[in-house]
Amino acid sequence: IPFVNTVSVVPENLYFYCYNDTSFTRSYRSDMQKLNNAFLEKALFLVGGMEHSEKTEVCIKVRYHMYTVAALKQVCDSDLSKKDKKVAVWDILKDSVLEKTLEKKVLSMDKKSIRLMLTAVKLHCYWLAYLMLKYRMGR
Repeated sequence: IPFVNTVSVVPENLYFYCYNDTSFTRSYRSDMQKLNNAFLEKALFLVGGMEHSEKTEVCIKVRYHMYTVAALKQVCDSDLSKKDKKVAVWDILKDSVLEKTLEKKVLSMDKKSIRLMLTAVKLHCYWLAYLMLKYRMGR
C-alpha cells in the first residue's frame, strides 16, 4: 500500500460507515485478494518493531480475514458466470498468504461464522468452506 507510512492501533472504533455501491469493498475486482495480501504484508512490516507487536499482528490478521470474506462476497455478488465464480472463490480459499494467517491465536479472535469457515480452509476442506459461504450469502 504505497500511501501508508505509519499504523496505529487504538481501542475505539473511529470508522464512520457510509453505504456506497462503488466503494473499494463493495464492487468486484479480480485482484482484490492480491490487494488484501499487499495490505497484510505492508501492515505487518510497519508494526514489526513496535511494542506489543504480537497482539497488533493478530489484530491485523483478523482484519485481513474480514477483507478476505469481503472479497469472497464480492465474487458471489458479481456478474461472473457460476463456473467463473467457483474458480474465483477457490482461488481465494486456496491462497497461500491466507493459509499462513490461519493460526489458532488469530482464528480465536475472528467472529464465530468466519472462524468456522476459515477453520475449514485450514483443514483443506475447501468444499465445506465454499458451502458455508454460499449458505451465508443465501445462494
